[in-house]
Amino acid sequence: MGNNTSVKKANRLNFLSLATVSLLITFLALLVLTFLFVGNQKSNLIHSQLEDRATKFSIKMAETVRLSVENLQAASGIIVFFEDTRFEQFKGVSANYFKSDPGLIVIEWQPVVKSASRQQFELDAREKGLPDFYLWEPDEQGNPIPAKIRQEHIPVLYMAAKNSGANDVNTIGLDLAWSENRIESKHLARDTGRAQSSELFKVVTGKTNDYEPLGFAITLPVYKNGYIPDSQAGRQKNLMGYMAGVYSIEMLMQPQIKQLLQEGFNIDVFDHLNNENRLVMNAGVPSNFSTEIDMEFFGNTLKLKLTATKAYIDKQEQLSWTLLPGVLVLFGLLAFVFLFLLKIKNQRLRQIQTELLVSNEQLDKLSRRDPLTDLYNRRAFNSNLKHELERLERHEYAVALLMLDLDLFKNVNDRWGHSVGDEVLIAFAKNCRKACRKIDTIARLGGEEFAILLPETTSEDAMIFAERIRQQTELLQIPIADTTHFCTITVSVGISIISQPMSPDKLIEQADKALYVAKQKGRNRVETYQ
Repeated sequence: MGNNTSVKKANRLNFLSLATVSLLITFLALLVLTFLFVGNQKSNLIHSQLEDRATKFSIKMAETVRLSVENLQAASGIIVFFEDTRFEQFKGVSANYFKSDPGLIVIEWQPVVKSASRQQFELDAREKGLPDFYLWEPDEQGNPIPAKIRQEHIPVLYMAAKNSGANDVNTIGLDLAWSENRIESKHLARDTGRAQSSELFKVVTGKTNDYEPLGFAITLPVYKNGYIPDSQAGRQKNLMGYMAGVYSIEMLMQPQIKQLLQEGFNIDVFDHLNNENRLVMNAGVPSNFSTEIDMEFFGNTLKLKLTATKAYIDKQEQLSWTLLPGVLVLFGLLAFVFLFLLKIKNQRLRQIQTELLVSNEQLDKLSRRDPLTDLYNRRAFNSNLKHELERLERHEYAVALLMLDLDLFKNVNDRWGHSVGDEVLIAFAKNCRKACRKIDTIARLGGEEFAILLPETTSEDAMIFAERIRQQTELLQIPIADTTHFCTITVSVGISIISQPMSPDKLIEQADKALYVAKQKGRNRVETYQ
């Protein structure tokens, strides 16, 4: 009997030891798994927050610059339509645009001057209110010297600055042809007929470099009679000069930068071609969590890097995982509770992963959608167009591209304000969306310019579709708040039809030419590329 009792006790001790070891192993495994889970959860959450903040910053910057280009287009009218514009007149008109553009620090008129006309040009400038005018450029030390003789000069004739005082911006007379980077950007704007953004640079603010904010310039080509010629040769021949806006990034995005710094993010904005010129603003000691995205607008790509500070990371830990030690102790005491809570945690993990998937889908939508109309943006449209043309190489059918432009849309903004203009764009987008099939692609390319891609569509069907859009647009009536008035609008449409492989740029060029013909023939009409 004694031996049996000893055996029972030994078995009981062995069982207790095995249970203790099993519980200890289970607890250690749980401890490791929990820390891995928390680390993964924290990493996913913070990366998602970083990408969300960076995307919103990029969208806001693109929209702000787009609105400013519209202001530059309006400001160029004083040069095109009023001969012998004087310096004081230019400053008076420019003052209105500084109020609406937070980052705009300089507006410049930069005419094209041939070498043979340089002397007479300087004399004329002095007679128009600039008594000390001459063409200059900075030397290697940044000191002003007379501009070198060049075949073509692009001087700053008129300029207006947002601020005045000891550091007043003054680039009048600066020959921009001295800089290869700037002249390359201007020639690109001239040949394409579209606004172009420069690389980041320290803004030359005067003949003495007392104040050099980091910024960039938007260059807008200005042509005779205010129209953009069809051909590149015509654009080169009829170019009058350039209207340019110079921007400080810090001033342009001041509210967004302030918010990011307050939340605990370090900011780094730099040029993908020259990362020496960069805007760096730190909120604290950086952590290992960061994200980097591209910000594309008007032919240039800037990089935005956001880094979470350690203070931001600590704050997230305090909010999310305060009860972790207590939970771990409870898990170590009861194996059953451990298994139960592990199941709950796994369910929570799947829920978080689902939420992150939804968040990533939303971020992808933000990168491909126009925030105002919820249509595809230019980037998504170009991708769909390229895909459709690649499909055309494998199958024989017709593809139609429609370029649509709301007529005299600037008058809507000038008369009723940008809020009514936005309502017009939203209403027009809804009309187009109702008319389109599921296989069609509709996008807002920028401003009042839209595009619709119609796969498997003949010329006759495309004309019928475009005419229906035009007629429906005529019927739109946008009510004006607090009034009995309605805003109406019309649209001009250019169509290009192909059934053989063609480059996306060529197809867009053909549709653009047809649109130009529709505009020239009086607007509110549909034209097909011939």
